[in-house]
Amino acid sequence: MDRHSKILKHLALVAEDVSPIRSSKIAAALVFKHNFISYGVCQYKSHPFQKEYSKNNAAIFLHAENACISAALNRTRDPDLISKSTLYVSRVKHASGNHKDFVCSVAKPCEGCQKAIAAFNIRKVYFTTDEGYDIL
Repeated sequence: MDRHSKILKHLALVAEDVSPIRSSKIAAALVFKHNFISYGVCQYKSHPFQKEYSKNNAAIFLHAENACISAALNRTRDPDLISKSTLYVSRVKHASGNHKDFVCSVAKPCEGCQKAIAAFNIRKVYFTTDEGYDIL
């Protein structure tokens, strides 16, 4: 298992413990040189950071990717470190016909989150898919 798969698997375990937002359980992390800078999960609360980078005015509930970037800003206050980091996003859903086990699912960042990713010049984004992972 490669390094990216290990990080995404770790995030999938984090996502399993998150309260679902519209059946989505998503966790994100910014990683710089094998060190976790910040984590983020979807939250059913409005947030000014999400409002600034939402795809529409109604999509203001905090997405995992934006929660992660916002947490990194609060922690490091260094946009340079954020732009040098890699963003990982993992989404889990219940396995088909089984409400106890989870499987990874597509976690490609939405249009609004992609705006935030571009604004902070994050060049590498790995996200889960049904088959493994992909790169944005």
